[in-house]
Amino acid sequence: MVVARGKKEVNKLFKLNLLVLFVLTFILISSTVVLADSVTCNSCSSCATAAGTANRVINLTGDISTMAGSCIGSVADNVVIDCKGFTIGGNDSGSNGIQETTVNNITIQNCIISNFTVYGITFSSGSNANILGNTFRYSTNGIRISNIQNSTIDNNLFEYNYRGITDGGSSSSSYNNITSNSFMNNSFLAISVSYGASISNLIWNNNFIDNNPGDDQVSINSDTNQFNLSTQGNFWSTYDGPYAGCYDDNSDFICDSDYTAEEGAIDYHPRVALAGNCVTPHDGLLLNYSTILCSGNYSLTDSDGSWGIINFSK
Repeated sequence: MVVARGKKEVNKLFKLNLLVLFVLTFILISSTVVLADSVTCNSCSSCATAAGTANRVINLTGDISTMAGSCIGSVADNVVIDCKGFTIGGNDSGSNGIQETTVNNITIQNCIISNFTVYGITFSSGSNANILGNTFRYSTNGIRISNIQNSTIDNNLFEYNYRGITDGGSSSSSYNNITSNSFMNNSFLAISVSYGASISNLIWNNNFIDNNPGDDQVSINSDTNQFNLSTQGNFWSTYDGPYAGCYDDNSDFICDSDYTAEEGAIDYHPRVALAGNCVTPHDGLLLNYSTILCSGNYSLTDSDGSWGIINFSK
């Protein structure tokens, strides 16, 4: 009986020690976790101050602008700048919208960045930058990525700039993912990644529409940079139908032949229609050559009240 009672006491002591060890371990781990601080800003100066502190989310509460220099001149590590749809403006005199020498794990999203004389965003080195869901317009260059690696430029609109994206022509930027963007009416190049050491960038599912009229829309070092992921390439307004040599005999929305851009870069799966989501048929929908309709059964009513069912399938 004494031995049995001793075993119970040992088991209780073991469980108690195990619980204490677990609690101490949890406290130790929790003490090393950095929690993101969320702040707001409403001017270039207040946003620049906020962006200078690491590990925080910065939310704009209104449009901001500068008359000279950079609006946000420094961005610390692990920072998210969320414009919430507001504008960072340069008034045709500010040089850069957002500027940082070295970036590490930063995100810039939901911004309208316009009217800068040099760059909307410029990074000189670093990795893991995410530029998501922004609009770049009326600037000399939308984005400059110089010595930038392993970063993502996704779901942005570049319009009415001189260039959309550039590597600066003298510094390498490699292993970046440029996808689901639209480049429209940029007076020179949509993308210029021409420095010889810029390799293994993946450029796919983008729309290139009426950039650099009468000439190539991109200038890409063709060594190892790719214009398609698996069977998904890009849409080119200069190669979107039989008149340009793009045939789609199997109706898969992919041209049956390759598209060769400047400097020998090849898109092996150029799209017949705009890259993006399909459109569900609805009242008042206007169709054109680039509209992709979602598959399914839909009832259509004519103006005289007659109706029928039509099936859209790939």
